[in-house]
Amino acid sequence: MDMMEVLRGIGCAKNFKSTSNFYYDDHICGKSGDNIRIRLDYVLSNEVTDDVLRLGVCPDCGLCLYHRDHQSSGL
Repeated sequence: MDMMEVLRGIGCAKNFKSTSNFYYDDHICGKSGDNIRIRLDYVLSNEVTDDVLRLGVCPDCGLCLYHRDHQSSGL
């Protein structure tokens, strides 16, 4: 199952947007009009495939920014 589908099923965010940034992204909020720095503080990982989604949600409009990554297994 795709991790974005898992996240959509949880219902914590309204819209989703991919970002190439790993730690944060600047977002012009459609609701407040402010330029908000969204930190990608949350991680959703799949232990079998080592796929990782780094997530951040705008507190005003509910936009979820995500970055797809791959976590390398240890030695």
